Amino acid sequence: MSRPLLVLIVCAVSAGAHAQQGAAQETSTGAQETSTGAQVQETPPGPQDASAGEPDTTPKTLQELIATALRQRANLHARQADIEASEEVPSRVGSPPDPTLMTSASNLRFNDPGLDAAAMSGITVGLTQGIPFPGKLRLRAQAARATTAVLERVLTSEQARVALSVERAYWDLWLAQESLTIISETERVLDQLANAVVARFSVGEAAQQDALQVQAAHSSIRSTLIELRQRLLSAARATERTVGLDPAGQVRSSSEPPLDAVDATALRERLARDNPETRLQRAQVEARRAQLTSAHREQYPDFMIGAGYRFRREVNGDPTQGADMFSVSLGITLPVFLSRNQAARVRELESSVEAAREDLDDTILDVRTALERALDAIGRVDAQLSLYRGELLPETDAALGASIEDYQFGRVTLNTVLENWRVDLTTRLEFERLRALRARQSAILHALLGENTSERQGQ
Repeated sequence: MSRPLLVLIVCAVSAGAHAQQGAAQETSTGAQETSTGAQVQETPPGPQDASAGEPDTTPKTLQELIATALRQRANLHARQADIEASEEVPSRVGSPPDPTLMTSASNLRFNDPGLDAAAMSGITVGLTQGIPFPGKLRLRAQAARATTAVLERVLTSEQARVALSVERAYWDLWLAQESLTIISETERVLDQLANAVVARFSVGEAAQQDALQVQAAHSSIRSTLIELRQRLLSAARATERTVGLDPAGQVRSSSEPPLDAVDATALRERLARDNPETRLQRAQVEARRAQLTSAHREQYPDFMIGAGYRFRREVNGDPTQGADMFSVSLGITLPVFLSRNQAARVRELESSVEAAREDLDDTILDVRTALERALDAIGRVDAQLSLYRGELLPETDAALGASIEDYQFGRVTLNTVLENWRVDLTTRLEFERLRALRARQSAILHALLGENTSERQGQ
């Protein structure tokens, strides 16, 4: 390869990198890139121009998206409707049965139906009222209120799960954004390498493969940018779906991952008291117990009282001279089928209470395991982040800078520079991945304790 052609290749690589950076800043719908005399037109799936006035592309904080999710998610609206419906049950089941108004005609002659045809003929108007055994209505209402408490815990637990899903998606979105920024910024290093190749070539020290290697690195970066833009679009759509918005791929993050300290002892003490799932299971146990108490009372008989007034007419030969009469009645239900009805219900609920207790114990074990797993992960990630901040990031950055300088004076080959560049890039990407992983694990801790991480983030 002639020396003039080598200069053209190196200059084309450098110019192509600058052109790509300028196009990426001016528009988010495409980029033109020039490489080895060929021109490639690319349209990355990026966010729409805000000036178009269509979707809102303003970066959102985690707090804003969680608040939107709690307003938007249809499943939360459904749980709230369940609660509102359940709140009407106690007054219904705690109210006595409606009285019954009756009217009847009695002692009428078949051949002469009339009130003045027989001495005992008459029309009766009566009223009957069922009276449940004392305590039944109160216990039924208590059981209904306990069921409402369960539904409220279901809503709280569902809200915690929605907030956690939003946070997980949010930090995936943040990581996609940061990775795209890092890859875009690292092209400047390749520009420096291209300039160094030109400088060395001007004094006759550059190898032909140096220009080709820089060109190959640029092509690899462009391929990675295409992948990361698609990953960002997918992460944005996933975040919008968890929030309850149309998945247009427009949302962007503005919050940084929190680095709050973790007090493992305090978390363990609060877990059993504050965890939404264990509180839900405790409410289930209390609701089953309330139902069981009510079922025991249901074995007792109910009562019925009644009163009637009989209208009559005076008939010849009637010693009462057609006087009106009244009557009262008292009834009681007979638990003839007690063993197959009320007693069976008691046995059913006894087993149900035991099942709820077992579920509570199992849930406590699950959340404890989840807490310890998250604490282990945070401890490991914190140690890695400390290592990256104190050693790996400064070392790889210094190694890259030194290798570029050494290459300019011919002390190392371009392969060494490119290897240090790749190590530095991989280290920076891994550091951001660990930050996102740490944020996801912190979100799990806060969800386990029923905390709203968005409020902590806003403090």
